[in-house]
Amino acid sequence: MPLSMNPTAIKSEERTLGAILSDKIAIHVPVYQRSFSWTKSEISDLWDDLQDIIFNGHESHFFGSMVFIQKPDASLEVVDGQQRLATISLLLAVIRDAYNGVKDMQRAQHVETQYLCSRRLRTMEASPKLSMNEIDNDLFSKIIEAGKSYDDLTSITKNNKVFESNRLIARAYMYLFDQVKKGSNDFTNAEYLSTLVEVVTDSITCIQIITSTEESAYVLFETLNDRGIDLTLSDMLKNFLFSKAGKRIDEVKHKWTEIVTLIGQEYMKTFIRHEWMSRFGQTREKELFKRIKYEMRSNPKVVDYINGLRNAATVYDAIRNPDNELWVPYGTKCRNLLEEILLLGPVQCYPLILATYFEKPKDLNTILQCIVNLTVRYSIICAKGTGNLESTYARASISMRSNLTKLKATKDILLEIFPKDEEFITNFKEKTLSSSKIIKYLFSKIEMSLSGTDGLLPNPEMLSVEHILPKKPSSKWPAAMRSAEFLREYLNRIGNLSILTEPMNRDCESKEFSSKKDIYSKCKYKITNQLCSYDNWSNESIITRQGVLSEIAAKVWEIN
Repeated sequence: MPLSMNPTAIKSEERTLGAILSDKIAIHVPVYQRSFSWTKSEISDLWDDLQDIIFNGHESHFFGSMVFIQKPDASLEVVDGQQRLATISLLLAVIRDAYNGVKDMQRAQHVETQYLCSRRLRTMEASPKLSMNEIDNDLFSKIIEAGKSYDDLTSITKNNKVFESNRLIARAYMYLFDQVKKGSNDFTNAEYLSTLVEVVTDSITCIQIITSTEESAYVLFETLNDRGIDLTLSDMLKNFLFSKAGKRIDEVKHKWTEIVTLIGQEYMKTFIRHEWMSRFGQTREKELFKRIKYEMRSNPKVVDYINGLRNAATVYDAIRNPDNELWVPYGTKCRNLLEEILLLGPVQCYPLILATYFEKPKDLNTILQCIVNLTVRYSIICAKGTGNLESTYARASISMRSNLTKLKATKDILLEIFPKDEEFITNFKEKTLSSSKIIKYLFSKIEMSLSGTDGLLPNPEMLSVEHILPKKPSSKWPAAMRSAEFLREYLNRIGNLSILTEPMNRDCESKEFSSKKDIYSKCKYKITNQLCSYDNWSNESIITRQGVLSEIAAKVWEIN
């Protein structure tokens, strides 16, 4: 294996999973490693392979290579292999729990003590042989220690406030539990369970590679990737940076951990790409690692890069959290604009925000306003594709980074794709909307223009979307307007929408237009109050009102 490392620092041998897990050596996933990510797809493939061994005479299953760093305390740090080790451990926990469920305590204890946990002689406290990173370890350990029931895990899978990796761990255990239960006839087939343990521990083999130096481990990891191991961009970059960090590896590892904590493992790929594009322009994902690797060929550059990435992570995290204290010097307007960007969702603009913050922070609010207005025109109303957005924002980022260009040059780049008034108004006149968040936002901004106030938007939590022609019109509405065809055409047209407080909206429910006007007359929002000027409500009324709103909207969302 042609690697630029000391071969004496590496020990490799083919071993079974049972042998690795039964070693009296703690295995731990470092904090900077990605969290558990296997889905039902990967786990079901593994399960099918195990069933082939049991029922179809296949002799073994090769798990590929696993790379570890041996630490001074003799424990092993997982560089590559945590997904496979964690999944096998979950399966063994399922089998242990199955034995417990049918009161076969002797076999349950054997599986637990041999492959899952070590126990301190004095206290008999269980200590899992495999520990995960900080995000996953609490749940994983409780499962391995038999501290979570199936019902507990079901609740975790339904809780969106729980880390996605925790939900994946819970789903993995539940899937394996269901499969083992089915295969063992509700855990009553002791022969099947014993065979399954033997297959898992004796028939799954891998090449265990142990190195005593971090640099050689990360170079080896990258080499394995070049030969077909599937890694994410952040995995590849992390291991490359660590391999080049030399004596400053602890510093680089610490910075990487801070970055992952701020950004979240699931967003690392996007963040790394956006940060790079904010400095070097548009870069395709498949080209990114090679470009970074080419630029970071020396130790000082690696340290400079990780420091820059860490600084950018603070700003990137703050972009997604407008209440972050980072924005205090830029005033309330900055926070409001960031809230609008989050609501509208143009993630392609993040490189430009990064570039502006670091190079020309005095122009930040102007750029944020340009982004908002471009998003409303380009994406929300004209519904254009995202391809041009990314390249335009990347070019604008380069412009913002240059000391030779002024704000106007950057705005001119954005104006290249900014829909002109004629196109915007034409699209606005025909637009239908279904997202209540977008409807509330657009109408709130138009309301601010009508009322002539620069105050805060009306609180979205207090607003309700009013369909003037209701979703389920009563018999008091003209028969033609109650037809399915008419409702499909006009119900969600902008001209048929408005905003009301929740109580007023409830009062309007099922009423005909003349009765609604009495409620509209008491509404504090001009955009709704003005509906009282219409004698009746028809398709002509909807079209007319939408035309009026389109002219106002063209002034609200413009780039001067």
